Amino acid sequence: MPKIPATLRLKGKLATGEVWVSDKPLSPARSIKVFNHSPTGFSWDYGGSGPAQLALAILLKYLPAREAVRLRQPFKWEFIAALPQEDFEAELDFRKWIAEARRGDPSPGHNPLSGFPTNTLQ
Repeated sequence: MPKIPATLRLKGKLATGEVWVSDKPLSPARSIKVFNHSPTGFSWDYGGSGPAQLALAILLKYLPAREAVRLRQPFKWEFIAALPQEDFEAELDFRKWIAEARRGDPSPGHNPLSGFPTNTLQ
């Protein structure tokens, strides 16, 4: 597993749903196997399934699967849902966010934003 970078560079192309992390293309394939939010791929600018799939795929590059699943919704709301509905380039203070999320980690199986249980890996 790669070291967690201090800054994460993201780039997305709205027309195709393609996303690059630090200039490398990001595939939804692994994240769909872990948790299938959106079989049609990535999206951003709202709080739905495509952004959840993107958040999970990004986190899986740097975190163990259980932790990535647990943090995907907070990461989605903090960064992915806030991206514009257009092509984008963004830099995230990633290592700091991970450290803060780990300290205040939401309880497994619970999304504090919705109040409804979510699936987690067993």
